[in-house]
Amino acid sequence: MKKNTTIAITFAIITVITVFCTLCAAAPVNSYVYKTVLPDTPLYAETSSESEILIKIPQNAVVEIVGEKILTGETEWQKVKYTAFTGYVRNDAVYRSVANDNYMVTPVTVVSEKMGEDIGLYDTHTSDAVAVKTVHDGEKVRLISNGIDYGDYALIEYEGDFYFIRSSDITDGLSYNQKLAVIIAGCFVGALILVGIITIAVRKNKKV
Repeated sequence: MKKNTTIAITFAIITVITVFCTLCAAAPVNSYVYKTVLPDTPLYAETSSESEILIKIPQNAVVEIVGEKILTGETEWQKVKYTAFTGYVRNDAVYRSVANDNYMVTPVTVVSEKMGEDIGLYDTHTSDAVAVKTVHDGEKVRLISNGIDYGDYALIEYEGDFYFIRSSDITDGLSYNQKLAVIIAGCFVGALILVGIITIAVRKNKKV
């Protein structure tokens, strides 16, 4: 009798543990990201406010936490990765937020200032950034509007990857080549109309 009771209790415990583990595995896990608190958060090369500023991170931009917090004097620092840079921010300069992909996507066109000009795509938004990829006038990209101010740059998606591009290099209107085509077509039509007017005038003069 005692043996049967022990077996029953053991079976019940195993069942409860199994059900609990299954529920835990099935339960949705909150996904968190870390974002910057203030506009133009400086990303330092070292754990010192006197060190080189690698880039100023826009407010609410997502950063990747690297390792544990570091205490230097009375200041806590956190190593983070942002775009192409890895450096340090004050620990109170970042906050944890529930991750979400809420942003607006708008198809736009790459536009150049002159014929044959290549347009650079960048992995960050600093003034001295070097292009990691180039696109051409008239190519379609997707503008990502997430409420973050990247200064003279805009965040875009191109061929499945995210890049920065100068805001002046995209348009929701006509590209350079399209504008040129419109101008040439307009000139051609204007020339035809002018020739037609001249021809009619000449014929009228001949009849007179």
